[in-house]
Amino acid sequence: MNASLLEIVPGQFETHFGGLKIFRRNQYEKDLLEEKRTAQKALDENVELLNVKEQLRHAQQQLELQLRTVSMNATDQKELSKVLA
Repeated sequence: MNASLLEIVPGQFETHFGGLKIFRRNQYEKDLLEEKRTAQKALDENVELLNVKEQLRHAQQQLELQLRTVSMNATDQKELSKVLA
């Protein structure tokens, strides 16, 4: 939008306005905002997946530690059974 104030005769003014509807620009801006929202959503989902992956890795480590403990206990029990037999 553009406006100008013109003095036609001394003390008499006219205001002229000019405007142009910019549909394509508006649509372009809307598209950019939508793409930004989509990208942010993908980023948020990726962060969430990375957090879940880290939780799974931690759980796997805990299970492996428990398995080693059970295995060691089983070995100890076998040796004890041999000694007591």
